[in-house]
Amino acid sequence: MRHRLFVAPVLALASVLLAPGCISTIFSPVAGPGVSPRPPVEPGTVRVLADPPHGPYTVLGEIEAVVTGYYSDKTVVGRIRKAAARKGANAIVFVRDVSTMAAAADVDPDSAWRKRHSLVYDAIVLHEASAP
Repeated sequence: MRHRLFVAPVLALASVLLAPGCISTIFSPVAGPGVSPRPPVEPGTVRVLADPPHGPYTVLGEIEAVVTGYYSDKTVVGRIRKAAARKGANAIVFVRDVSTMAAAADVDPDSAWRKRHSLVYDAIVLHEASAP
């Protein structure tokens, strides 16, 4: 009986700690004139931009990647690129990173690590003048 009392909490804790987590994407379309559904494109062709382009472009909507677990930036942005490609965007522009500082951030900010909760990009269509 004593053995069962110990094993159950340990197994429950292990299942939570070893859970891989996931990345869910949410697309919030922009409503307005000039924004219409577009055919999907290949995810590899979607450009990743840190800032909005200088030339003309159309915002299709905002894509938020909600992250549970610990994933690399490359993996999270890859999921956002795939979601943008399904909506016909040929580029994504960084909007915001929602993270929480943890692990001694108050003592030594340089040694602190972040837990990302979500990463948000705008899905856009670059017009000819904006393309490189």
